[in-house]
Amino acid sequence: MDIFYQYYIKEASMNLLLVFFIILHISIWLVVIFGGLLNSKLIYYNMLLFLPFIYIFQMLPIHLIVQKKIELILQSRQFKSCPDLSELSDHDVVFVNKLAKKLKASREDVTLAMQTLHCEERNFVLPYIIERGGNLFKDSFQNPLSAQGLIILGYIVNTVLLVLRKRLS
Repeated sequence: MDIFYQYYIKEASMNLLLVFFIILHISIWLVVIFGGLLNSKLIYYNMLLFLPFIYIFQMLPIHLIVQKKIELILQSRQFKSCPDLSELSDHDVVFVNKLAKKLKASREDVTLAMQTLHCEERNFVLPYIIERGGNLFKDSFQNPLSAQGLIILGYIVNTVLLVLRKRLS
């Protein structure tokens, strides 16, 4: 029973947790950018609470949700590689170095975990679109689909929704 638990149930629960954190991450961005379409109160929460919180959250040296996803991959030791995955960005390399130090793991393992995370996130539509869309802007001064770009997009969408709701009411 112990071997069954270790190899099947434990691995499945880690995979489910990884999927949970990926979906949580995607859901947060969907709510802060498009939540105002569902509920007008969300516009105010997004503009006055969620987006400023995300802005401050982005200033931390390590992204806590991504860190948790990387930890789950490191625990499972199930590394994957995507054949068409380009090299890690300069930002990812800095993140890997910080995370390896914090988690007391090797940079190689954290790099493999980061590549595995990119592969896993490709199974979901939004991260895939952001990755492909980001490739369109690779020669731009700044990528509008980066976290900071999405914060700005969230403010723009919520401002437009606020103005439209005021005019229509």
